[in-house]
Amino acid sequence: MKTIYKVMTTAVLTGALVGGGVWSAAQAAPAQKSTTKSAPASVNTNKAGVKSVSHQNISLGISKVTYDGNVVLLEVQRDGKGLIGGITDSKWDDQKDERILEKGAISTIELFINGVSVNTYGGSNLWERPSLSWEAGSTKDKVLISMADATWLGEKASLKALPDQFKLTAKIKLEGVNELYTLDIPVQKEAGSALKLSPNLTKKSGDLSMTLKKASVTSQSTRLQLIVKGQEANSTILYDFYDDQGKRIDTISGGRGTDENGAKGVMYNDFLLNTQGKALKSITVKPFKPVFAEPGATSGQFKVDDKGDVVKEYIQDLEMNLKIK
Repeated sequence: MKTIYKVMTTAVLTGALVGGGVWSAAQAAPAQKSTTKSAPASVNTNKAGVKSVSHQNISLGISKVTYDGNVVLLEVQRDGKGLIGGITDSKWDDQKDERILEKGAISTIELFINGVSVNTYGGSNLWERPSLSWEAGSTKDKVLISMADATWLGEKASLKALPDQFKLTAKIKLEGVNELYTLDIPVQKEAGSALKLSPNLTKKSGDLSMTLKKASVTSQSTRLQLIVKGQEANSTILYDFYDDQGKRIDTISGGRGTDENGAKGVMYNDFLLNTQGKALKSITVKPFKPVFAEPGATSGQFKVDDKGDVVKEYIQDLEMNLKIK
């Protein structure tokens, strides 16, 4: 089976109604090196007390960073005048067949762990190195960057975990700005132990089997490892997650999956859920097959209903419930 590095979930489908695996723009396009002579960076502190770096009257600063042991979350804030659109906004130009960015929008991001790029940290293969994704923040001038190690993408002991303490460097390129923004911040794993669960729940549907092997629950996030066997080539299986109140849980930048770090035909999926502020008693995993717009198709555009939601065929035999409390 072809490796699927980025597994799309309902949260991701809003802006990308296509089948199969997707890569985040952060992983598809690492930060570019400037070939022009860089002007000296202006370092200042904005009204919110955020230390920032300025180029061409546009500044970027790190307003918040957390590491709960599951995922590193980095909030970056932009300041500047005369900017059009948000820091993560883009639009597709059908005539040019390319993505169009307004000045001040992010074009590339590269993260470094103690000076080592995430593109090579742990190995050069996609399934060996940390994930890197970003999404819109709480305002149009904020972006939330997430990073998680690759240790849940298989059982090999050689997969490299993130250190408990390290220097994180973000190199960010904004559209219309010649120089790269280089932001440094120390990262320390938060005190307090995560709740480690080994449910080993297995459900089957025909030749397809799914095992919820392990979970890690903190006050901010929940990490799940789903191992899938017997999935047909070119088939698409996505997932919804619900809390014990029946509310859908948002994912943190979707999930990752690969079949290149285990036995042949075994897919390891790593999901990070945003469970901050939730006193969870349980999580229900609901796998489904999205319906494609073209009848009989196995890839392409997904079919949507009158509300714009993806039409789903839930695989009830594979539904499972993880008890937390």
